[in-house]
Amino acid sequence: MRHVQPVGSTTQATYVAMDIESTGFDPEHSEIIEIAIALFNRSGVLETFESLVRPKGAVPLEIQQLTGISEQALRESPPLEDLLPDIRKIIGSRPIVGHWIRFDVSMLQNAGVPVPNRQIDTFQLATALLSDLPNYSLGTVAESMGVPFPEDVRHRAMPDVEATMAVFQRLLDRVDRYDVRTLGEVSQFARQAGWSEADLFADAADSDLPFPLFSDAGQSTDRMPPLELAFLEKRDKLEPLKKTGIQTPLDLEAIDEFLSSEGPLSSILVDYESRPTQIDMALAVASAFNDDESLLVEAGTGTGKSLAYLLPSALYALTRGERVVVSTDTLALQDQLYRKDLPDVRTTLKTAGFSDTLRVSVMKGRDNYLCLSRWFQHASDPVEDPADASLRAKILLWLGQTKTGDKAELRLTPDENSHWRKFASERGRCSPKRCAYARNGHCFYYRARANAQNAHVVIANHALVLTNVEGGGFVIPGYDRLVIDEAHHLEDEATDQFGFNLTREVIDEYVALLVRTDPGTLQGSLPVALNFITRLADPSAQEYAPQ
Repeated sequence: MRHVQPVGSTTQATYVAMDIESTGFDPEHSEIIEIAIALFNRSGVLETFESLVRPKGAVPLEIQQLTGISEQALRESPPLEDLLPDIRKIIGSRPIVGHWIRFDVSMLQNAGVPVPNRQIDTFQLATALLSDLPNYSLGTVAESMGVPFPEDVRHRAMPDVEATMAVFQRLLDRVDRYDVRTLGEVSQFARQAGWSEADLFADAADSDLPFPLFSDAGQSTDRMPPLELAFLEKRDKLEPLKKTGIQTPLDLEAIDEFLSSEGPLSSILVDYESRPTQIDMALAVASAFNDDESLLVEAGTGTGKSLAYLLPSALYALTRGERVVVSTDTLALQDQLYRKDLPDVRTTLKTAGFSDTLRVSVMKGRDNYLCLSRWFQHASDPVEDPADASLRAKILLWLGQTKTGDKAELRLTPDENSHWRKFASERGRCSPKRCAYARNGHCFYYRARANAQNAHVVIANHALVLTNVEGGGFVIPGYDRLVIDEAHHLEDEATDQFGFNLTREVIDEYVALLVRTDPGTLQGSLPVALNFITRLADPSAQEYAPQ
């Protein structure tokens, strides 16, 4: 089906949004079963094209269920060969926009349609411009930007194209908020990184238009305000957590009521179900807190262990003003506790009448935090490789948004992550008294420590807890109660923290420092020491000079 909709001048820069549904997820062994394309510019949609495509082979049942496209409908559709003239005409030589667009382009190329066009990936743009999303699927990105994209229309080509166009335009509106200097530096790094989206930042930097890139020049716009550096916002001084003096034991009956099918949690959590094993665990945790005892729990899948220890931990911390530390092995669980479970507990306690708000913070090893001093000192150093350039582009775009400086907010590839260390906070390189960022309260690492000192519940990881033990308790603010989740990983982490590895390569490296033999030469620390000692014993002795 083809639809033409003239909406303004076609002399403006135009883009093509495209989405393809296929029989599988491997472009080399899959066939196209639906294609949708939209030609658009700043004024809106100029032309659309969509069609089901009859494949040569069978369509897997899971694909039929995912897309809602039946084999009967596909048998009545034209083959791809019949659609190629229209596809080539609408695409032309225009830049192609899509979410994971490389997959769609690969599908066309493997079907015999050359696509040399510039590709603009909204996934790549979203990972650079939107920090701290749980994932970067088209649905998640659309939801985060207020783009309507109902669940029941996803995985169909034209609804995906419409969502992609809306996301793309809002991402460009976001680009428009950055200052010209930042955009220029981002475009330079993006080119060095090989981003095909680099020109978008360069175009925004060169534009003198007083409206977002994708707003109609003839219309008034609600332009988003310029992006300020979030970490420079003034913050109220945080006071350390103070004990209340209350020693009343936790009320086990109240905890039972919280977790019952008619309790406060049931009004907060959708489809909440009371679980006897969860209640048993929560009561055991509360009893251990009351009796100052240790507790070991093996909680199987479906127990609801997080709420089982978080609820009594939160009640204990709020009532007594005593900090509880929760340690996990994985960042994923840290994020789940911080973003979902503890906010649910906080809301539940508020609903139950607690006047004080549960304060929660996350603490990680200092190398997880951006060091502003090192960043501004070394951001202009020569770029080592494309991954280094890509990391710098992402940091530049992220600095306008982050309040934590935590690299977990960035979606870094392994290669990008390998370059993070040179910009990260590092023990032994920081002097708070001499650092202006630390003195002014802008240092991300010391800000995280201040948040932890003010918090009732601190979420840490095994590595940091063990480092705190090794360092005499100066890493994490003082605490009396520790909950270790994912405890089966604790032994391995302790081995890594308190042990060391000795390999042949390590021994060879140290031996080479002492003495290294090359043809006709003798180098290393031992020859230098021998020369020094010989000269001390006999000043007239001939000086040995290693080559």
